[in-house]
Amino acid sequence: FDATPDGVQRTVAALEHMAQWTMRVELSNESSKIAVGDVDLAVSYNDLQNKFHGQLVPPLDTLNLQYKGDQAPSLRMRVTNRSAGPLYFALLACNGDWGIVTNFLAQECTTLDTTQEFFARDGNPVIMSLKPGATEAHDHIVLVISPDWFDASAFGLPNLTGATSRDFADTPLPAPPPTGDFATRHLEIVTRR
Repeated sequence: FDATPDGVQRTVAALEHMAQWTMRVELSNESSKIAVGDVDLAVSYNDLQNKFHGQLVPPLDTLNLQYKGDQAPSLRMRVTNRSAGPLYFALLACNGDWGIVTNFLAQECTTLDTTQEFFARDGNPVIMSLKPGATEAHDHIVLVISPDWFDASAFGLPNLTGATSRDFADTPLPAPPPTGDFATRHLEIVTRR
């Protein structure tokens, strides 16, 4: 940005945007009463040899995906409520362009009763395609879990740098983290060409 009053203002706004993005990506609640075993976040994908893999998050914390020629890798995500009562969920897709979208679910904040499950994007694969010229992207998926409904759209942020490596969608709306009890699951996805 230019060394002008407007440039300084834009720099400050960009730093605030980056701080909001970082807070959402790192969102956690160590005092949550929601146990790790109460929720399964499963990720499935095919490797370069087209071998199917399915893993739980945690213990998986970083998923490395590779293009196969010109074909972009893809994955599917499934969430299962294993707790004794209903829980509310939101999936945040945080891209390397400092943007966050919350529309991976039919309803941005979805409730599941005990043993119910849902698939991100209604079971359709999440295509991890890179923008032209990009060779690598680092994205984060944050699953937010709460016993109470919350406004998941409030987590959304527009891309700060424009769509240079990935663009999940456009859903701008900055806001604070949920109130009350909540827990999170985190997954970093590294896509390489």
